[in-house]
Amino acid sequence: QMLTLKMWDSYGDGWNNAMFTWATQGESGHIMIDTLSYGSSGSHQLPVYDPDACYTMDVSSGAWAYECSWEIQTALGDVLLEGGAPDYGQVICMSYNDTFVPSLAPTDAFVPSPAPTSDFACTTEMY
Repeated sequence: QMLTLKMWDSYGDGWNNAMFTWATQGESGHIMIDTLSYGSSGSHQLPVYDPDACYTMDVSSGAWAYECSWEIQTALGDVLLEGGAPDYGQVICMSYNDTFVPSLAPTDAFVPSPAPTSDFACTTEMY
């Protein structure tokens, strides 16, 4: 399974050393680290290895951070997360049926639908 990361740079010269990090929440290491090297737009496919896991997206600042924006979309084009640079601690929680609903809590996290059982928890950590 994959999600799509769409990236934009308002000036058109890439992200100027701002980097994104895609990782499984609670695990050491990362799945992918990359950037928008040049131009005004680009995209990456973000792997979803565990359909019941939570994933984090972090974007470092780099130079001219205010030019950077991004969003993560499903295969149907539904926007799950969006942000700029720097942006740390955004979380997406997956469900086996790829249905996403916004959390009712005041966070940037998404929770699976139907609602998780009491033994499943996914949190958003903001830095």
